[in-house]
Amino acid sequence: MSFKSKFDQFPILETRRLLLRQLNQRDAAEFQLIKSDPDVFKDIWKQVKDQKLLKR
Repeated sequence: MSFKSKFDQFPILETRRLLLRQLNQRDAAEFQLIKSDPDVFKDIWKQVKDQKLLKR
C-alpha cells in the first residue's frame, strides 16, 4: 500500500521542541547549507561509520 493511499497530506508531528514535516522546495537551499557544513554532519557520519551502516 502506498503512502499516498494512506494519507491525503504528509503527517506533521509536533511537540514543544520538534516540528517534523515534509521538506519542500522552499526548504531545499537552507537544507543544502546545513547538509554541506562538515561540522554539522561530522558526528552523524561518525556514528554511521561506527555502526557500519555505510558500506564502502
